[in-house]
Amino acid sequence: MGIGSKTLERARRAAGMPAAKAKRVIALLFDDPEAGTGRFITVEEEMRRLEIVDLGWLRWLLYLAEGDAIDESSIPAEVSVFTSLYLDDPAKSHPASAHEALDLVREFGAGLKRLIDGSESAGKWPITIGVVKRIVSLDRLTGGGPPLRASDWRGAFLLHATHLISRYGRRIRRCAYSDCRHVFVGDQIGHQKFCSPKCGANERQRRFREKTPDWSDYRKRGRLRRIRTLKGKAALKAANLKVGKRGSARG
Repeated sequence: MGIGSKTLERARRAAGMPAAKAKRVIALLFDDPEAGTGRFITVEEEMRRLEIVDLGWLRWLLYLAEGDAIDESSIPAEVSVFTSLYLDDPAKSHPASAHEALDLVREFGAGLKRLIDGSESAGKWPITIGVVKRIVSLDRLTGGGPPLRASDWRGAFLLHATHLISRYGRRIRRCAYSDCRHVFVGDQIGHQKFCSPKCGANERQRRFREKTPDWSDYRKRGRLRRIRTLKGKAALKAANLKVGKRGSARG
């Protein structure tokens, strides 16, 4: 919720927060409204929360682009939630049927897949959105929603989707494991090459086996080394010696 300067100042003093840090506060979740105490929400926390939501929706779009085993029964409801933030009036525009929502989802998913695979011309994908309204506000809070709104649900879907791709597109990658090639959202730095630790382990094992053509012989030699080690420990134990430590048998 938004907070006024007097409310913020009273809560800041109650919490012992420095005045400089209070300038970064944009909201206060009240634990006790009468006492004016609660948890402060800073600009950084709000931006992080919005980023988590955005990345969740981006993963949903990538799921649609993959096109494998899509749960068609849940798509209409998901499209309604996805478009609501960018719709000028959500009550006036929505898919006429589940079939209509699925058609747009399939069409957009196919185009996104072509863009990821590099089959689009020069890596560009022109999208016509339609009638768009820009909201200009002097409100300093971040809870006012996006500045662009569409008049129909199709435009809202494309507005939201293109915003996510434009903002986080550099984090979209294909898994480097040859047997996976799953599309995923990587880290900001760009070091993440695999969609999961399992794929990373499988790829390292595959490369190791390529360097070791005679895999069965390698495993056999490894078993022999372990057997010799175990036999050696058993012999030391029989001689009343502590394994791993210097000592001698006592008669």
